Amino acid sequence: MDGTAEKIVKEFQILSREAPLPKQILKHESFKNIWHLLNTTEYIGYAPISRFAFQYEELDAFKQSLQEAGFLARNDEESFYNEVAEKNFLKILDHMELVSIQSQSIDSHQQRKIDLQNEKLESLKSSLKKANDELVSLQKNSENLANKLTADFVTILGIFTSITFATFGGLQLLGNVFGKIKSTDAVSVGSEVMLGAIFLFGTYMILVALLTGISKLIGKEYRTSFPTRFLIVFSFFTIFMFGLIYSNIDYIEDIFIVHPLISMIVAIITGMVISVIAFIIDYRYRKIWSRQGSSKNG
Repeated sequence: MDGTAEKIVKEFQILSREAPLPKQILKHESFKNIWHLLNTTEYIGYAPISRFAFQYEELDAFKQSLQEAGFLARNDEESFYNEVAEKNFLKILDHMELVSIQSQSIDSHQQRKIDLQNEKLESLKSSLKKANDELVSLQKNSENLANKLTADFVTILGIFTSITFATFGGLQLLGNVFGKIKSTDAVSVGSEVMLGAIFLFGTYMILVALLTGISKLIGKEYRTSFPTRFLIVFSFFTIFMFGLIYSNIDYIEDIFIVHPLISMIVAIITGMVISVIAFIIDYRYRKIWSRQGSSKNG
C-alpha cells in the first residue's frame, strides 16, 4: 500500500538526517517504526521508496548502514525483529540497490550524451572559427585586390597616356625635323634622314618599355617574334644607312667607280654581319626569356 510506503519513506528521511551510522540506526525509534510497518503480508508500493532513493545523494552509504543495522537487529535479537519484517526490509534494500544501479546507468548515459554534445559543440566552434578566419582572410584579400586594381588602373592609364604622347610626340618631332629642311643638298637631306631614324628608334624603345610595364602589371609577358623585331630594327637601320649614304653620295660614287667589286663585297659582308649579329642577339633574348619562364613555373 502506498500509505505504508509513504510512512516508511518519512522514517527513512528522519534516519538519514539523525542517525547515519548502523548502531545509531539500530537504537533510533524510526528504525523500530520501519520494522513495525514492514511486519505485514500486504503489498507495499515501491514508488515512494524509489522516489526517495533517486533523490537521496548518499544512497549507497545509507543503504549500507541500513543493511548493517538489519544484521545487528537479527544477531542481537532485538524486540522489534521478526522474519516477515526482515524479508520486506531486505526487499527494500534490494530495490534501493536496483535504483542505485539504474541511477548510475542513467548518469553514465547522460554523461556520454553530454560528452558527445560537447564534442560536436567543439567541432562546430572549430569550424566556425575556421570559417571566420577564412572570411577575414577573404576580406583582407578583397581589400588588397581592390587597392591593387585601383593602383594598376591608374598606372595603366598613365602608361597609355605616355604611349599616346610618345607616339604623337615622335610624329610631331619628325614633322618638325623634316619641315625645317632649308636646303635640298645631299648632306642636309641625309643628315635629317639619319636624325629621323634615331628619333623613330628612340620612340620605339619608349613604347617597348611602356608595353613591358603594362605586361608586368597584368601578369603576362610582352614578347614579339624574331621577324617582327628584326624587321623593325632593320627598317630603322636601313633608314639610317640610307641617310648616311645619301649624305656622302659623292664620296661613295667615287669609291664605287674606282673599286666597284670591293665596294660590292663590303656591302654584302656588312649586311651579313648585321644579320648574324641580329640573330645572335635574338637567340640570347629568347634564351633568357625561356629561363625566366621556367623559373616562374617551377
